[in-house]
Amino acid sequence: MPREIPAGRMQVVIRFPDPAEAEEPRSEDGCPLCAIYKEPNEETIAAFEEGEAMMRGEIPSPTFHSLEEVLAGISTVCSMVMF
Repeated sequence: MPREIPAGRMQVVIRFPDPAEAEEPRSEDGCPLCAIYKEPNEETIAAFEEGEAMMRGEIPSPTFHSLEEVLAGISTVCSMVMF
């Protein structure tokens, strides 16, 4: 790390853990979540099926042509949700 960091700047150091040192359970492919949640629940299966139906065009879904359109769509959906 440099001795001095110029004003207005910040240095961030990210250290990723070595997977070989991990203490959590892992599946054969190395996924920690897959080792815990071996089978998807009904809600997850339904979401996968809905997504596949949307990709096949069976369920109408929005299309976006820019990041701005995506963000506007997210903003619209979030404003409709009551927390």
